[in-house]
Amino acid sequence: MELVSGELTHMFTSNEAVFCICITSTDYIIVGTDKRLSKYTTQGKVVLSSRVTETGDPVVYSPIRITECPVTHNVAVVDPRLKCYGGDDNKCIVAMERNNFKKLFTYTGEIPSKQTQQSGDCPFNPCCVSYDSKGNLVIGNYENRKVLLLYQSGEFLRIIHTASTKKPTSLCLDRRGQLCVAFGQNVKLLQYTSMYR
Repeated sequence: MELVSGELTHMFTSNEAVFCICITSTDYIIVGTDKRLSKYTTQGKVVLSSRVTETGDPVVYSPIRITECPVTHNVAVVDPRLKCYGGDDNKCIVAMERNNFKKLFTYTGEIPSKQTQQSGDCPFNPCCVSYDSKGNLVIGNYENRKVLLLYQSGEFLRIIHTASTKKPTSLCLDRRGQLCVAFGQNVKLLQYTSMYR
């Protein structure tokens, strides 16, 4: 649906249950469904669908969040059931090329031990992800209450914030580099861009 002047207009319908959507800067709509990402025009025509990998596995299993990079226009997806390594079910972030949904990298929550004393204590359970204006990834990890920053290449950069009790459930970035993160019923505004300039 599209909201125009207070009226909802039906755009198109998916034949599958939709888990998440992302409107791109070029007005395509990326739709996450069971074991697939598809790119649609606003009229509902599919112009791209993800394929299986060289091992025969889908690129995504159950995508729950999609974000587009404002710099490269690649996409990153939160997938709580992605089989990342060795056939194990791991919760991951997977980044893909915009033109063919080919996997660029997978991030499974690795934090260098010098960054935190609790790097291995909690499993990685990403709940939200967003690219910033530099093309880096901001990730909310539900289990250990941390907000992480990755380079656009997938390399860990730093921990932006650690909440004392509440766990992050969603996040959003504006063009000025201000980061809003929901922790339960509270929303925190975090300024962080100076951390990596």
